[in-house]
Amino acid sequence: LAVTAARAGAVPHVPLRDLADELGDEQDRLDVLDAGDPRTSLRAVFSWSYRTLPAPAARLFRLLGVAPGPDTGLHAAASLLGADVSSTRRVAAELTRAHLLEEHTPGRFRCHDLLRAYAAELAEEDPADRDAAVLRVLDHYLHTGFAASLAIEPFRHPVALAPPVPGVVVRPIPSRREAAAWFTAEYACVLAAVDRAATTGLDVHAWQLPWTFTSFLYWYGHRHDLVACLGTAMAATRRLGDVAARAVTHRLLGNAYSDLGRRDESLAELARAAATFHEIGDVEGEAVARYSTAVVLDRFGMPAEAIDRAHEALELYRRTGNRTVEARTLSAIGWFEARLGHYDHALEQCGRALELLQALGDRQGEADTLNSMGFAKAGLGLHEEAVAHHRRALELWRESGNDSHRAKTLTQLGDIHAAAGDGRAAREAWRQALEVFESLGDPAADDLRAKLEDG
Repeated sequence: LAVTAARAGAVPHVPLRDLADELGDEQDRLDVLDAGDPRTSLRAVFSWSYRTLPAPAARLFRLLGVAPGPDTGLHAAASLLGADVSSTRRVAAELTRAHLLEEHTPGRFRCHDLLRAYAAELAEEDPADRDAAVLRVLDHYLHTGFAASLAIEPFRHPVALAPPVPGVVVRPIPSRREAAAWFTAEYACVLAAVDRAATTGLDVHAWQLPWTFTSFLYWYGHRHDLVACLGTAMAATRRLGDVAARAVTHRLLGNAYSDLGRRDESLAELARAAATFHEIGDVEGEAVARYSTAVVLDRFGMPAEAIDRAHEALELYRRTGNRTVEARTLSAIGWFEARLGHYDHALEQCGRALELLQALGDRQGEADTLNSMGFAKAGLGLHEEAVAHHRRALELWRESGNDSHRAKTLTQLGDIHAAAGDGRAAREAWRQALEVFESLGDPAADDLRAKLEDG
């Protein structure tokens, strides 16, 4: 009705009876395409507004029909057009005035599913333009997602991306909070982009897009979606015959399976990753895989075995000269030692790691290390020092926007209070942790809820 009303308003001199006749004429022509789906009877109505659009607006309308996801951000829309953001905003405004598009939140656009289907049908009339637009928008998600990933996890070992094709608009992502906000707003779109890449034969995008999204999906608790994306990535690496990409994906899958409690699958994927990296001579890749294996072994109650794998990773990292991951590995060894009750040795390892991490500016690594030191201090009966370490870690997690690890630190803080006999403080820390875990859909919420009920 809005589309029909907009058409009538645009031509007030034309009698409504003539508009009704026009609708009938259009329907006669479009009935040939009607396969019994009631939606197709709307083509004539939609075409009224479409035919009055200026060429740039008509083109954007068509291309929005093939954009991945339920809505489209302004920068993604600009990439579809291959235009700058300012001109795209003006073109989008023409579509909203014609009731063919809705700006449902500032800078984000959507249209009714029926209009979207109509737009996609129109886009098929120029497959070259359509395919080029799909490539540009996938490049937008890939390169913006890459920047966002490194804002979330700045010391991550990056993969090598090809430059974006001409016309791609890459949104600047200057901070972790802006990265998290971008991923949150684009969440459904980035998942759809992975599927679109796989179904259109863009296999490099189909494995690199999941790599860029892994940091967000992992740190913010979207575990099942992460596994699904990485399954798509693995299939793409096999089609490409890209051994290095397959090794990376094995490692990411190993980490993801671990978060879902799938120990055997996790360790098997990580073993494949380490072996493949070793075969192709990628020392840092092998080190990361062995470090990840250590973390998984500890998670499943095998800290002694974890120490062995961590020392293997440490030796490999020292060969690469990567001081950040060397420091993080020292921190992990300290944590594993603390888990075995070797508290003094744990504090020695963590102290060396903390000094390095602070010098390197690795705030998340610093927070992790403070957690481990707090755990060791608690083991030595130094309650106040343990609490101080955890509170400082909480400040760093809050500063970085890492809610998943903030909740884990709150849980540990509650445990320390409980061990010291302060039940009230323990319950408050656990309650705060539970709120965060529930907001993330983290299965850790179940154990914490039971702990609160028992207490």
